[in-house]
Amino acid sequence: MSPRRPRARARAHSAPSPRTLARVAVIAGALVALQLFLTLGDAWLTTRAAKQELRDTYGYVGDVVETRVTHYVEDGADVLERVHAQVEDGDLDDLAEDLAEAGPMLMDILRDEESVSGLMLGLSDGRVAAVSHVDGGFEARWTAHADEESFLMTVVTFDEQGREAARREETTTTSALETAWYQAGATVVGLSWTEPYDGKFIEGTYVAPAKGVRDDGELTAVVAAKFEQQQLVEIIEDVPLGEGSSATVVTEDDVVVASSDETADSDAAAQGDDGITQVGDTVLLERSLQADAGVDWVLRLSAPVEALAPAAANSAARLAALTAVSLALSGLVVAMAIRYWRPARDALRRSATDPLTGLANRAELTRAADALLAAAHRDGSEVMVAALDLDRFKRLNDTHGHDAGDRAIVAVADALRSATRARDVTARTGGDEFVVVMRIGARGEPADVAERLRAMTATALADGVAEAADAGVDVTLGYALATRAGHDLTALLAAADEALVDGKATHKGRAYGASPATASSV
Repeated sequence: MSPRRPRARARAHSAPSPRTLARVAVIAGALVALQLFLTLGDAWLTTRAAKQELRDTYGYVGDVVETRVTHYVEDGADVLERVHAQVEDGDLDDLAEDLAEAGPMLMDILRDEESVSGLMLGLSDGRVAAVSHVDGGFEARWTAHADEESFLMTVVTFDEQGREAARREETTTTSALETAWYQAGATVVGLSWTEPYDGKFIEGTYVAPAKGVRDDGELTAVVAAKFEQQQLVEIIEDVPLGEGSSATVVTEDDVVVASSDETADSDAAAQGDDGITQVGDTVLLERSLQADAGVDWVLRLSAPVEALAPAAANSAARLAALTAVSLALSGLVVAMAIRYWRPARDALRRSATDPLTGLANRAELTRAADALLAAAHRDGSEVMVAALDLDRFKRLNDTHGHDAGDRAIVAVADALRSATRARDVTARTGGDEFVVVMRIGARGEPADVAERLRAMTATALADGVAEAADAGVDVTLGYALATRAGHDLTALLAAADEALVDGKATHKGRAYGASPATASSV
């Protein structure tokens, strides 16, 4: 028996003790807990990163679609305002006597606007004039009263050069008052857009900005510019949203204006932060358009998660590594941006703008106006350089203090900013001195454009700053045309200033143009 005892003792010594087993269990439990913690942590990080990626990606896509739709709306509003200004500034009574005269006017505008399908003018007695793009030219229609219930409509087709190709007459009972665009323009004071409607005489589905022409508050006519709905559909379809995704534009009443998917649900609205929410495997975005062009449209996007956030399927380890690197790089970039970019951006902005009004300063005026004049010289556009000055401004400062003077300067700047387009140049060049450089285009006669600009500024000043009205502050404007004084900014400014000074010596509060002799001599 004795030979076996050592082996028995050996087996007994090699077996783990209860304490050792307890320690191993504790370590194993800790490792399992750590592994579970890391797994859950990685899962949480993955989910959070995927959601953030989803929000960033979808927000960017929404920005792209919104920008394109906004440009579509603003281009339509710009064309309509040109038509409205031409009708409002012209003699509507003469047009009303013979609507045939409206055809050439509308055709001249439409010729330069390929994106516009047609332009319409409707009178309050139901008559209508319209010009539309057709294959190889234009088609003009206008109506005259045939009897109490019908109209005699003249239809004329023109080739691309505007030469008459054919003419016919037919009877119709369609009144302008019954059209969607007339009702949209008559209902709202200002610009508004129709819901999609089917064309009566030319096939297609259209949307149209419309605006009423009023005389002492009484509606006399409505002008409209029609756009094919398919154009808007193609704009939103052109954005790569991914398979199973859709973009839809609806009114506030959930009427579909255009959609990249005919089966899209217009009632599916997002309610989450930033207009983004997730319902199951689908992500929704809702955003009201910010275009100041008379629309109440809402953009709605719908996309499956996998089309927007493929990184959600990546492994937790890769996500953690990429997140660490991304955070490090992002921190470095942010630190560099905070240190260098923001001061540089602020310095650049300060060097180009007037600190009180935010308009261009003299240096920026020279740079931007030289570029505008050079482009106008190349394409033969007519450019007006206007110098504005506040009459009795010193009286305002002396009587009511410099705070009132500053508010008057800001009111004038805001009025000029509202009265000009983004491509125009508006600057403050001195205490109460302003300069506007603009292309005339279809805005009207230069003298009329100059007086409108002056009158709008003077009205905004009087209405917005009571002290200015009390001090009798008014606005005088002098202007010069590039066609007379050449395309040199210095020469144009000198001519405009001379017209302003000479004009003020005669009568303040008016617009004065540089004489041909003065303009050609500078």
